[in-house]
Amino acid sequence: FSLEEVPALLKRLSVVIGVDTALIYMADALGVPAIDVAGPCDMNDQRPVGKGSVIIQKKGLPCVPCSHTFRVPYECREGHRRCVADVTVEEVFSAVGKIIRINPSTLTGEGGAGVNAAIPHPALSREGRGEKKI
Repeated sequence: FSLEEVPALLKRLSVVIGVDTALIYMADALGVPAIDVAGPCDMNDQRPVGKGSVIIQKKGLPCVPCSHTFRVPYECREGHRRCVADVTVEEVFSAVGKIIRINPSTLTGEGGAGVNAAIPHPALSREGRGEKKI
């Protein structure tokens, strides 16, 4: 997909789950509930602000946050990346549960694409645009 197509794809999703990157902020700006696995990021610098946003962060680690908007480490100074590696599937499922409680329509498709949201519409696929699969 091209960058121009990303907003249309994000709008079709019920929930976006990812690390603290542009896709999370795009989803948040579009009103799509977002689960931000923040890792080392300082959520006081910037964060998703939508009512459907949930931030997962291992705040109990003494090294978190180590990443700031204008001072980003490219490697873990502690050598363990626990701020990301220790995030569990259960934490992510719990965050999805919070979003569903905040906005139950994410399950029914009202105002969203429903539970099959991760399956792109044929018009958004490469084949639907006349492009060949590589």
